[in-house]
Order: sequence, then C-alpha cells, then structure tokens
Amino acid sequence: MIEEIDSYHLESAGGFCPTSDKIDLDSGQPGYGGQPQLGDVLDECRTEGGLAELILEEAELHSPNNSQVFVQLDRGTPAGYQQCRAALDGQPDVRSRLPLASLAVDDQVCVLTDRRNIVLVNIKDIDAGLAGSSVTIAYIMWRSSS
Repeated sequence: MIEEIDSYHLESAGGFCPTSDKIDLDSGQPGYGGQPQLGDVLDECRTEGGLAELILEEAELHSPNNSQVFVQLDRGTPAGYQQCRAALDGQPDVRSRLPLASLAVDDQVCVLTDRRNIVLVNIKDIDAGLAGSSVTIAYIMWRSSS
C-alpha cells in the first residue's frame, strides 16, 4: 500500500515535550523520541504518533537513538521505491544525521521507518535561521507487507 502526504511542516522547538519538531512517518502524526538519555521520562511526551523518524534540531535532521535510517539521494536522481530500497540496503551511505547545510529545496531522502516501511521524503522548503529552523516536507511511503 502507498500513502502520500503533500505537506508536513517541522519547526525546531524548545521546551520539554515539543511536538512540532518531529514526525512519525508511519502515522503522519507528531512522533516522540529524540532524547533517549531521558529514558522512561519520555513517556510523558508520547503523542498520537509513534516513534519519530525525522527530528529537527537547529542545524540538522536526525533519527531517534542515532538509528541509521537515512540516505540522501544525489540531486536530480529519479527516485521511487526501487531506488530507495536499493539505497537503504547499501552501506555505507545510510546515516543517522542530515546537516541542514547539506539539504536544499527539492532534495530527496530515503528513510526506513521503525515499522520497516520505505519512505521517499522531498524537501519542499528549508529555513535554517538563528532563531530556529524549519523544514517543510512531502513524502510517499510504501508499507511493508510484514
């Protein structure tokens, strides 16, 4: 099954339980995660979504627990399910962090979710400012059969 989201806006945020800085791509909802050193305290921060795959900080997008789930595709490369699947299977290109300075509008990133779904993320807008960062994405997700 394929699911498509036209626009989702992320903003780096302060506070103990921010929700605008992360997304669970599996559910399309704000997710949780990002500070594993806090352990069970994060239970207070749970949202309708599950574990977030994309977490926005001021200077980067990262995965929870430093999971190796991202592959940034070469600019201008046609992308779809087969390209993402092959890229995510190929080490050493899979990473846990994407510096915002390395991203531009129309860049594409393949993501493997915690539920083993494959997602193609398209960067629609990016603003890495001194007062905080924001990134708007669109994405297509192919649900795994398991």
